[in-house]
Amino acid sequence: MSRIRRLAQYVAYTTAILTFALRVFVSWLKHVQNRAWLRLFCLLIVGGIAFYIVLPFTRIGPVGYEAFTSDFRTDMQAEADIPAIRSWLRTLDPNDCCNQPLNLKVAPRVSYPNPPKFIPAPPCISRLDARYTNLTRDGRGRPMIRLTWGGGFGHWGLAVGEEDMETPKTQERLAEEYGPPDRRQVVYKAGEYRLPLAPGAYVWHEIQ
Repeated sequence: MSRIRRLAQYVAYTTAILTFALRVFVSWLKHVQNRAWLRLFCLLIVGGIAFYIVLPFTRIGPVGYEAFTSDFRTDMQAEADIPAIRSWLRTLDPNDCCNQPLNLKVAPRVSYPNPPKFIPAPPCISRLDARYTNLTRDGRGRPMIRLTWGGGFGHWGLAVGEEDMETPKTQERLAEEYGPPDRRQVVYKAGEYRLPLAPGAYVWHEIQ
């Protein structure tokens, strides 16, 4: 089940529980005469609802990006047609795969020394509705593609290449120092957490 469907299901369940709790509360106001018991029952209901609402957003176990990437991998197993993406990649010229975005068009009046080739996204990719699509090459110079989702709070995605392309090891966040010795500044370069999806395909999430 995709994250969108799980979220819709969660909202539906929450709405039903809140509606039921409101009806119970109204009924208790009419029939429970002891105000101390009424307050106790209300506290139990409010506490139970709060626990139900907060629990899905409370991290228990792996760090956030690990659990998120695991769920994302489950989504891609159901939604991404890896064989179709790979078959399309095999029709491309590796020379056109130098971090080339799909569907990129250069305005006629814009001066561009080496205008990129327009490569339309096939249905097996466009249906995934990724924010960014970048054609690149694997370690042996063969076409591969990276699909990216996310925004300012982080990015995650899917990479697909030939079946024998290995899933690279997770790249931890790196600290790089700049400036003179007496005023050194540390800048952190984002890492990348990776999980294998299928032969020649893996999902990833940046480590900020």
